[in-house]
Amino acid sequence: MIKNILIAVLSVTLLAVVGFKVELFEFDLKDSRNYRDESISKRMTAVNKSAVINLATVIYNDEDKSFYTSALIEKGLELMVDYVNEKKGGIAGKKVVLNKIKVSGGNEQEYVASVQSLCSEKKMALCIAPYNSLLIPSVRALTHYAGIPLVSPLTVRSEKLPYLEDDNFSSIFIPLDAWISVFMNEAARNGVKRVLIISPENNSYGDIFSTALERYNNQKKNFEWLFRINYNDMLDEDLEYQLKLHVADYRFDAVFYAGTFKDFGALKTLLNQLNLKIPIYTTDELMEPKIVHDDYKYGLYVPFYELNPKIDESFKLFLREKNQDGELHVGIILAYMLVDYIKICIEDNGGVYSPKKITQDMNTLIEQFYKSDSNYKIEFIRNTIAKE
Repeated sequence: MIKNILIAVLSVTLLAVVGFKVELFEFDLKDSRNYRDESISKRMTAVNKSAVINLATVIYNDEDKSFYTSALIEKGLELMVDYVNEKKGGIAGKKVVLNKIKVSGGNEQEYVASVQSLCSEKKMALCIAPYNSLLIPSVRALTHYAGIPLVSPLTVRSEKLPYLEDDNFSSIFIPLDAWISVFMNEAARNGVKRVLIISPENNSYGDIFSTALERYNNQKKNFEWLFRINYNDMLDEDLEYQLKLHVADYRFDAVFYAGTFKDFGALKTLLNQLNLKIPIYTTDELMEPKIVHDDYKYGLYVPFYELNPKIDESFKLFLREKNQDGELHVGIILAYMLVDYIKICIEDNGGVYSPKKITQDMNTLIEQFYKSDSNYKIEFIRNTIAKE
């Protein structure tokens, strides 16, 4: 009897404590949602009243060559904004202003703080960021809370991202499934059936790519065996130990390397030490900026891509007028698509700025673009690599 009474008292107490915590949690969520809704409302008012359309971006310094493509996109954004203002009457009759902050490459705290600084201003209509996949979780959460659309020109959506109600994130870059499909077809043509994935352990592009590759193979069953080893440091003895432990057992046909050029030399050395004479496939992380021939004799396959949006002839003429060489490199093309889509989203809404609708319409435009194979091309090229 006494035992039952004690259990009943403890149960009531536990329910009270848990209920209190749930109530606090729901209050926090409600408070966060209210703040975001309020931010969206204030942003809509500020942007629609403004005489200009303010775009925000945070760019890495030019001298940091590991972020070469982001520097190309920066130049592309500047050219595209000038073009829209000078030749297209702005966006909905308003001049476009590109507000940017430059930070040192690799300084994540400085990057996120700079995004916060820009996006805290309610006059900002949209944030163009990040240029590094590692920063997606923090930048996405920050801009979502601030009620501003976020569009990345160079990163992809990670399957590890938490759910957000009315997600504000879009990516203009080629979706992961397109890359993976081409890789699997290329590997199949070369008779590859058992793949060793060597991937960075953090939330880098390579980590995101490898996770998507595993998911895709679970669905499609293209490979007989897909085995993944993660690393923090290519020179870490633990990586060598893991490879020695598993390489002999699984008889791999190929390595899929998801890291960057920085670690690629160490990878080749390690594979030679293990006498692993099989081809290496990589992500596009190894494709820029300077193309050279690599001497890896067992076959190195690097993906190269082209984007083929419909670009106004007036823009090509504008490039030549601005003393450009007229080359539509990837930075200009991505910037063209991004700013053009922003213009379409706002003008198709009657010139009225709506953060939620911009994200919805932006994602629709991106999805429609990549549905057509004629709009882009991915091709694996043997033993041609980019050297940073």
